[in-house]
Amino acid sequence: MKNKDLLDKVLIGKQGVYKKKQDIFRRLQDGFLVIISNVMPGFPKKNGKVKQFMESVIAKVVLELPLEKKDFLENDAGLFYFFESRLDPLLLKRRAVHVESSSKFYRLLDIDCYHGTGFPISRISLNLPQRKCLICNNDAAQCLLNFQHPTHALRASALKLIDEFKF
Repeated sequence: MKNKDLLDKVLIGKQGVYKKKQDIFRRLQDGFLVIISNVMPGFPKKNGKVKQFMESVIAKVVLELPLEKKDFLENDAGLFYFFESRLDPLLLKRRAVHVESSSKFYRLLDIDCYHGTGFPISRISLNLPQRKCLICNNDAAQCLLNFQHPTHALRASALKLIDEFKF
């Protein structure tokens, strides 16, 4: 499959995530939206083992963050778990970043917290540390922008972590 075709599949998947997010925002009562997705460089973004890993890890994360599951979406962009939380979204984002950083396995999670307005809360806005690269532990965004590591090496690092995880 050509790179353009793969990119198109991921972009269509991202559109599906956006539509699901908008639908859930319309149904939220007093809570705030949290989306937990998998960090999987390259393509495909998911397989049976990745899904098993995500469900096992999320079961543990839900014990650390006050979340109520609302929905799930699986498409070519990855695995997306939608939750509602009644915790203040700024505090929730701080706790989510702590959780993401607390285990090498949790680094394969992307926990996005949203204001009631629908806008995501960024790490930068709260002066929180940026996500670390799976290979070198430097700022992941800088590694990505500078093409520091090939996609296949990042993917291999992610898959190695999943293989090390005890289900």
